[in-house]
Amino acid sequence: MRRSASRYERSAARRVRNMPYDPDAQLMKTVSAKIASFLDGGFEMRTDVIVILVADRNRHVRDLLQRELGAEGYEVRIARDGREVMAILDGKSPPNLLVLDLEIPFMNAGIVMEKLRKRAAPIPVIIHTFLADDSTCALEAGQGFTVVEKTGDTDRLRTAIDEMACRFYPDRYACLKQSARPQ
Repeated sequence: MRRSASRYERSAARRVRNMPYDPDAQLMKTVSAKIASFLDGGFEMRTDVIVILVADRNRHVRDLLQRELGAEGYEVRIARDGREVMAILDGKSPPNLLVLDLEIPFMNAGIVMEKLRKRAAPIPVIIHTFLADDSTCALEAGQGFTVVEKTGDTDRLRTAIDEMACRFYPDRYACLKQSARPQ
């Protein structure tokens, strides 16, 4: 036998039905909660590995790079948008290297690049994007910045990552390559 809803249940259901649904607000709550839990629990600072933050708008590219770079011994974190990038960079244990797609949502590339340049311990950046014009190449001016064009092949990106890791973290890179070598 089916019971009828109480007056309280009917009024609660009416309130929920009449509430406007704001997907942006829901997304912000979810992202904020995930970032807060990430920063609180966070990753501990490790000195034996090279931590790479991959920030790309495409989930498939993020997953591919996480798989490929993880197989080479790097610790890979991912970010979907500019807010996550900034939260991770400002967190307790920032990455050692950033692979950045300039077209990720919620990001002003100029602000991120300026913030990275002003850091006490600058983070090397590999800009991994489609080269539409010469304006992207102007970002290559700093010693810690490299531009790699997105193609279907990850070899050029992996070479750039290896070069940056060897230049900025020679001890960690040597340990990484030594442990990755088959016995």
